[in-house]
Amino acid sequence: MKILKIGLAVLVFAGLWVGTFLLHSAGGDDKTSDIHLGATAPDKDFVIVMMSPANIDTVKDVMRFKLDFVPQGKYMNPETHYPSMPLTLNVPDTDPKKQEQQIKAGQKPKSVEVEVDIEGEISAYPHDHYQTQMYAWLTDAMGQAVPVIYRYKDKLSGMDSSGGIEEETQKLGLLTLNIEISRTLEVRLFCYFINAMIAVLALAVVGVTYLVVIGGRKVEFGQMTWIGATLFVFVSMRNSQPSVPTFGTTLDVLIFFWAEVLTATSLVLIALTWMKRKPG
Repeated sequence: MKILKIGLAVLVFAGLWVGTFLLHSAGGDDKTSDIHLGATAPDKDFVIVMMSPANIDTVKDVMRFKLDFVPQGKYMNPETHYPSMPLTLNVPDTDPKKQEQQIKAGQKPKSVEVEVDIEGEISAYPHDHYQTQMYAWLTDAMGQAVPVIYRYKDKLSGMDSSGGIEEETQKLGLLTLNIEISRTLEVRLFCYFINAMIAVLALAVVGVTYLVVIGGRKVEFGQMTWIGATLFVFVSMRNSQPSVPTFGTTLDVLIFFWAEVLTATSLVLIALTWMKRKPG
Protein backbone atom coordinates (compact mmCIF):
# COMPACT_ATOMS: atom_id res chain seq x y z
CA MET A 1 0.00 0.00 0.00
CA LYS A 2 2.84 2.35 0.88
CA ILE A 3 4.61 1.57 -2.40
CA LEU A 4 1.34 2.27 -4.26
CA LYS A 5 1.02 5.70 -2.65
CA ILE A 6 4.63 6.54 -3.47
CA GLY A 7 4.14 5.40 -7.06
CA LEU A 8 0.98 7.52 -7.36
CA ALA A 9 2.80 10.57 -6.00
CA VAL A 10 5.63 10.03 -8.49
CA LEU A 11 3.14 9.75 -11.37
CA VAL A 12 1.36 12.95 -10.31
CA PHE A 13 4.66 14.82 -10.11
CA ALA A 14 5.78 13.42 -13.48
CA GLY A 15 2.47 14.49 -15.02
CA LEU A 16 2.85 18.02 -13.66
CA TRP A 17 6.45 18.17 -14.86
CA VAL A 18 5.58 17.01 -18.38
CA GLY A 19 2.54 19.32 -18.51
CA THR A 20 4.64 22.31 -17.50
CA PHE A 21 7.28 21.48 -20.11
CA LEU A 22 4.66 21.11 -22.87
CA LEU A 23 3.01 24.37 -21.85
CA HIS A 24 6.33 26.18 -21.98
CA SER A 25 7.21 24.60 -25.33
CA ALA A 26 3.85 25.66 -26.78
CA GLY A 27 4.49 29.23 -25.67
CA GLY A 28 7.96 29.17 -27.17
CA ASP A 29 6.80 28.78 -30.77
CA ASP A 30 7.82 31.33 -33.36
CA LYS A 31 5.86 34.50 -32.56
CA THR A 32 6.65 36.26 -35.83
CA SER A 33 3.66 37.73 -37.69
CA ASP A 34 3.35 39.84 -40.85
CA ILE A 35 1.08 42.88 -40.55
CA HIS A 36 0.06 45.05 -43.49
CA LEU A 37 -2.75 47.27 -44.73
CA GLY A 38 -5.59 45.64 -46.63
CA ALA A 39 -6.65 42.05 -46.96
CA THR A 40 -3.67 41.13 -49.10
CA ALA A 41 -0.01 42.07 -48.90
CA PRO A 42 1.52 44.53 -51.41
CA ASP A 43 2.31 42.86 -54.72
CA LYS A 44 6.05 43.34 -55.24
CA ASP A 45 7.15 46.90 -54.48
CA PHE A 46 7.36 47.39 -50.72
CA VAL A 47 9.72 47.43 -47.75
CA ILE A 48 9.68 44.84 -44.99
CA VAL A 49 10.18 46.44 -41.58
CA MET A 50 11.51 43.86 -39.14
CA MET A 51 10.05 45.14 -35.87
CA SER A 52 10.82 43.59 -32.48
CA PRO A 53 10.67 44.90 -28.91
CA ALA A 54 14.19 45.02 -27.46
CA ASN A 55 13.43 45.78 -23.82
CA ILE A 56 10.88 47.41 -21.54
CA ASP A 57 11.29 49.53 -18.41
CA THR A 58 8.00 49.44 -16.51
CA VAL A 59 9.35 51.84 -13.87
CA LYS A 60 10.24 54.59 -16.38
CA ASP A 61 7.25 53.67 -18.59
CA VAL A 62 9.32 53.30 -21.76
CA MET A 63 9.80 50.52 -24.30
CA ARG A 64 12.53 50.18 -26.91
CA PHE A 65 12.00 48.66 -30.36
CA LYS A 66 14.59 47.52 -32.87
CA LEU A 67 13.83 48.07 -36.57
CA ASP A 68 15.55 46.48 -39.56
CA PHE A 69 14.66 47.11 -43.22
CA VAL A 70 14.49 44.75 -46.19
CA PRO A 71 13.56 46.51 -49.47
CA GLN A 72 11.68 44.60 -52.16
CA GLY A 73 10.86 45.22 -55.83
CA LYS A 74 11.74 48.65 -57.18
CA TYR A 75 13.02 49.74 -53.78
CA MET A 76 15.81 47.13 -53.90
CA ASN A 77 18.96 47.15 -55.99
CA PRO A 78 18.95 43.61 -57.51
CA GLU A 79 22.75 43.40 -57.39
CA THR A 80 23.44 44.55 -53.84
CA HIS A 81 19.96 44.04 -52.30
CA TYR A 82 20.40 47.47 -50.71
CA PRO A 83 17.90 50.33 -51.15
CA SER A 84 17.85 51.58 -54.71
CA MET A 85 16.64 55.05 -53.69
CA PRO A 86 16.86 57.25 -50.59
CA LEU A 87 14.03 56.85 -48.11
CA THR A 88 12.84 58.90 -45.19
CA LEU A 89 11.79 57.09 -42.02
CA ASN A 90 9.34 58.56 -39.49
CA VAL A 91 9.00 56.93 -36.06
CA PRO A 92 7.35 57.96 -32.73
CA ASP A 93 10.60 58.23 -30.74
CA THR A 94 10.47 60.06 -27.41
CA ASP A 95 13.42 62.14 -28.67
CA PRO A 96 12.08 64.56 -31.33
CA LYS A 97 15.52 64.63 -32.99
CA LYS A 98 15.22 60.91 -33.76
CA GLN A 99 11.67 60.95 -35.12
CA GLU A 100 12.86 61.48 -38.71
CA GLN A 101 15.83 59.56 -40.10
CA GLN A 102 17.31 59.02 -43.53
CA ILE A 103 17.95 55.67 -45.21
CA LYS A 104 20.60 56.19 -47.89
CA ALA A 105 20.54 54.56 -51.31
CA GLY A 106 23.22 52.00 -52.13
CA GLN A 107 24.07 51.36 -48.49
CA LYS A 108 23.00 48.62 -46.12
CA PRO A 109 20.24 50.05 -43.90
CA LYS A 110 21.38 50.33 -40.29
CA SER A 111 19.23 48.99 -37.49
CA VAL A 112 17.19 51.70 -35.83
CA GLU A 113 16.26 51.75 -32.16
CA VAL A 114 13.07 53.54 -31.22
CA GLU A 115 12.04 54.40 -27.67
CA VAL A 116 8.33 54.99 -27.02
CA ASP A 117 6.23 55.75 -23.96
CA ILE A 118 3.98 53.04 -22.52
CA GLU A 119 0.87 53.19 -20.35
CA GLY A 120 0.04 50.67 -17.64
CA GLU A 121 -0.35 50.02 -13.93
CA ILE A 122 2.82 48.54 -12.45
CA SER A 123 1.19 48.01 -9.03
CA ALA A 124 -0.93 45.20 -10.54
CA TYR A 125 2.21 43.02 -10.90
CA PRO A 126 2.26 40.23 -12.08
CA HIS A 127 -1.05 41.03 -13.79
CA ASP A 128 0.16 44.39 -15.06
CA HIS A 129 -0.66 45.20 -18.68
CA TYR A 130 0.82 47.93 -20.85
CA GLN A 131 -0.15 49.59 -24.11
CA THR A 132 1.71 51.71 -26.63
CA GLN A 133 1.62 52.63 -30.31
CA MET A 134 4.32 51.99 -32.87
CA TYR A 135 4.75 52.87 -36.53
CA ALA A 136 7.49 53.19 -39.14
CA TRP A 137 6.32 55.36 -42.03
CA LEU A 138 8.55 55.45 -45.09
CA THR A 139 8.48 57.99 -47.90
CA ASP A 140 10.57 58.23 -51.06
CA ALA A 141 12.44 61.26 -52.42
CA MET A 142 9.21 62.61 -53.94
CA GLY A 143 7.43 62.41 -50.58
CA GLN A 144 5.25 59.50 -51.70
CA ALA A 145 4.32 56.89 -49.11
CA VAL A 146 6.18 53.59 -49.44
CA PRO A 147 4.10 50.42 -48.87
CA VAL A 148 5.40 48.55 -45.84
CA ILE A 149 4.91 45.17 -44.21
CA TYR A 150 5.66 44.96 -40.51
CA ARG A 151 7.27 41.65 -39.59
CA TYR A 152 6.61 41.76 -35.86
CA LYS A 153 8.53 39.36 -33.62
CA ASP A 154 8.06 39.16 -29.87
CA LYS A 155 11.49 38.83 -28.22
CA LEU A 156 10.81 40.22 -24.74
CA SER A 157 12.05 37.98 -21.94
CA GLY A 158 9.35 37.30 -19.36
CA MET A 159 6.79 39.35 -21.30
CA ASP A 160 4.28 38.66 -24.06
CA SER A 161 3.67 41.38 -26.64
CA SER A 162 1.46 41.50 -29.70
CA GLY A 163 0.59 44.12 -32.28
CA GLY A 164 -2.69 44.91 -34.02
CA ILE A 165 -3.59 47.58 -36.57
CA GLU A 166 -4.95 50.85 -35.15
CA GLU A 167 -8.30 51.31 -36.91
CA GLU A 168 -8.39 55.12 -36.94
CA THR A 169 -5.06 55.46 -38.73
CA GLN A 170 -5.98 52.58 -41.03
CA LYS A 171 -8.81 54.73 -42.41
CA LEU A 172 -6.16 57.28 -43.40
CA GLY A 173 -4.08 54.62 -45.13
CA LEU A 174 -1.42 54.58 -42.43
CA LEU A 175 -0.11 51.47 -40.72
CA THR A 176 0.04 52.08 -36.98
CA LEU A 177 0.17 49.27 -34.43
CA ASN A 178 -1.45 49.06 -31.02
CA ILE A 179 1.01 47.05 -28.91
CA GLU A 180 -0.25 45.08 -25.90
CA ILE A 181 2.30 43.82 -23.33
CA SER A 182 1.74 41.52 -20.35
CA ARG A 183 3.67 39.05 -18.18
CA THR A 184 4.08 35.50 -19.44
CA LEU A 185 2.21 32.63 -17.80
CA GLU A 186 5.49 31.24 -16.42
CA VAL A 187 6.24 34.52 -14.65
CA ARG A 188 2.75 34.69 -13.13
CA LEU A 189 2.89 31.08 -11.92
CA PHE A 190 6.30 31.63 -10.31
CA CYS A 191 5.01 34.74 -8.54
CA TYR A 192 2.00 32.77 -7.24
CA PHE A 193 4.35 30.08 -5.94
CA ILE A 194 6.65 32.55 -4.15
CA ASN A 195 3.77 34.40 -2.51
CA ALA A 196 2.06 31.14 -1.53
CA MET A 197 5.29 30.00 0.16
CA ILE A 198 5.55 33.32 2.01
CA ALA A 199 1.96 32.95 3.23
CA VAL A 200 2.43 29.31 4.32
CA LEU A 201 5.66 30.08 6.19
CA ALA A 202 4.05 33.05 7.92
CA LEU A 203 1.16 30.84 9.04
CA ALA A 204 3.68 28.27 10.31
CA VAL A 205 5.34 30.97 12.39
CA VAL A 206 1.98 32.04 13.81
CA GLY A 207 1.15 28.40 14.60
CA VAL A 208 4.41 27.86 16.49
CA THR A 209 3.88 31.11 18.37
CA TYR A 210 0.37 30.09 19.38
CA LEU A 211 1.57 26.73 20.71
CA VAL A 212 4.33 28.41 22.72
CA VAL A 213 2.48 31.46 24.07
CA ILE A 214 -1.03 30.02 24.49
CA GLY A 215 -0.47 26.27 24.42
CA GLY A 216 2.32 26.26 26.97
CA ARG A 217 4.97 24.60 24.79
CA LYS A 218 8.56 24.99 25.90
CA VAL A 219 10.29 28.14 24.71
CA GLU A 220 13.53 27.38 22.88
CA PHE A 221 16.05 30.00 21.87
CA GLY A 222 16.27 28.39 18.43
CA GLN A 223 12.66 29.41 17.79
CA MET A 224 13.60 33.07 17.98
CA THR A 225 16.58 32.51 15.69
CA TRP A 226 14.38 30.77 13.11
CA ILE A 227 11.63 33.40 13.20
CA GLY A 228 14.15 36.25 13.09
CA ALA A 229 15.82 34.73 10.03
CA THR A 230 12.41 34.28 8.38
CA LEU A 231 11.87 38.04 8.45
CA PHE A 232 14.85 38.52 6.13
CA VAL A 233 14.13 35.41 4.08
CA PHE A 234 10.73 36.86 3.13
CA VAL A 235 12.46 39.94 1.71
CA SER A 236 14.79 37.78 -0.42
CA MET A 237 11.89 35.62 -1.61
CA ARG A 238 9.85 38.66 -2.52
CA ASN A 239 12.73 40.22 -4.49
CA SER A 240 13.42 36.92 -6.32
CA GLN A 241 10.32 37.42 -8.45
CA PRO A 242 11.19 38.26 -12.10
CA SER A 243 11.47 42.04 -12.73
CA VAL A 244 9.50 42.74 -9.57
CA PRO A 245 8.98 46.48 -8.91
CA THR A 246 9.70 48.18 -5.62
CA PHE A 247 7.36 47.65 -2.68
CA GLY A 248 3.76 48.67 -3.31
CA THR A 249 2.21 46.02 -5.57
CA THR A 250 -1.15 44.45 -4.84
CA LEU A 251 0.49 41.17 -3.76
CA ASP A 252 2.73 43.11 -1.37
CA VAL A 253 -0.29 44.61 0.34
CA LEU A 254 -2.20 41.33 0.44
CA ILE A 255 0.59 38.92 1.43
CA PHE A 256 4.15 40.20 1.90
CA PHE A 257 3.32 43.11 4.21
CA TRP A 258 1.12 41.01 6.50
CA ALA A 259 3.60 38.11 6.50
CA GLU A 260 6.29 40.49 7.80
CA VAL A 261 3.94 42.00 10.39
CA LEU A 262 2.78 38.60 11.69
CA THR A 263 6.32 37.23 11.79
CA ALA A 264 7.72 40.28 13.61
CA THR A 265 4.84 40.20 16.09
CA SER A 266 5.37 36.49 16.67
CA LEU A 267 9.07 37.08 17.34
CA VAL A 268 8.29 39.73 19.94
CA LEU A 269 5.67 37.53 21.65
CA ILE A 270 7.99 34.55 21.89
CA ALA A 271 10.80 36.77 23.21
CA LEU A 272 8.50 38.19 25.90
CA THR A 273 7.31 34.70 26.80
CA TRP A 274 10.90 33.48 27.09
CA MET A 275 11.72 36.37 29.45
CA LYS A 276 8.62 35.89 31.61
CA ARG A 277 8.44 32.10 31.80
CA LYS A 278 10.44 30.40 34.52
CA PRO A 279 13.07 27.87 33.44
CA GLY A 280 11.90 24.25 33.39
